[in-house]
Amino acid sequence: MTYLRLAVSLLALACLGACAGPPKNYVVLLPNPDKPDSAISLTNKAGSVLVDHPGEAAGTDSASEAPGKPYAVDENKVQQVFAAALAAQPEPPVSFILYFKTESTELAAASQQELPEILATIRRRKAPDVSVVGHTDLTGTAEFNNRLARRRAEAVRNLIVGQGVDPSMIDVSSHGKNNPLIKTADGVPEPRNRRVEVTVR
Repeated sequence: MTYLRLAVSLLALACLGACAGPPKNYVVLLPNPDKPDSAISLTNKAGSVLVDHPGEAAGTDSASEAPGKPYAVDENKVQQVFAAALAAQPEPPVSFILYFKTESTELAAASQQELPEILATIRRRKAPDVSVVGHTDLTGTAEFNNRLARRRAEAVRNLIVGQGVDPSMIDVSSHGKNNPLIKTADGVPEPRNRRVEVTVR
């Protein structure tokens, strides 16, 4: 569950009258590191308002009244009112970047040393969801790089599965040369683009 979905789900719980003061019913947009441009649209038959700044809220006292303009909410108030919901949210995603030797599925030495931390992060999660995305630099054809990036991602997946992680928890994909970490001209061999990005949620 992202912070945005959490905030939307809290609408049904936000009839807080005495705790929060007016308006009685409101939603709060919480910070969302995964999607910093997140927003909430609060709508009823009388009107609509967009909340697009983290830490702001909007609400109404009645379904027959349009939602009011967004207003800032003190962080301590958010923690107090929504303590149970905030405590139940999952840990934020953790990402790792592993680098590879040229035209190879062999990890660079420094990246091999990151595998224990990746495994530890996966095992700390109650229900882990792991994405493994392969990338290449901009040398070679798009077809070749799509295959190579896929092979790199599968190599990392196999290393993780080999340590006892359930393969059904891991999603593997290839971006080939399409999303370089370091922008270069086509054909430039950039080591930092030869990578696999592992995200643990």
